[in-house]
Amino acid sequence: RTCVATLNGLRGDDAAFVRDNYLHIGPRVLVAGRKIPRVQSDAPFEFNNLIAARYALVGTSEAATAMIDGQPFTAPVFLDAGPHTIQINNTWGAVALVWAQATERGFSPFAEFSVTDQLIHAHDSE
Repeated sequence: RTCVATLNGLRGDDAAFVRDNYLHIGPRVLVAGRKIPRVQSDAPFEFNNLIAARYALVGTSEAATAMIDGQPFTAPVFLDAGPHTIQINNTWGAVALVWAQATERGFSPFAEFSVTDQLIHAHDSE
């Protein structure tokens, strides 16, 4: 249930896990979440959630309406780890599921910032 991560010091499978299961909300900070790909009109998208947490639905345009696991997605919802289905009903822009606490504090994976994931190395003398 770790909902905040950085890529600093991560390599290999660990870095791949963070890149696959977290979204940038700042230059070096990532939070649990995933972008929802565009699918055919109203078609469900199936995904495997690996980080159990409360998620909000955010988009780049008007508020999207959606169903998650067959229920209306009208407010942040807790998603257990495991398979889920989301059906986006109306949106013109990109959509993402994001750790709700980040969105409640004003962060968005769609905000403008430059990603700086370069690793910070300790000095050899340390």
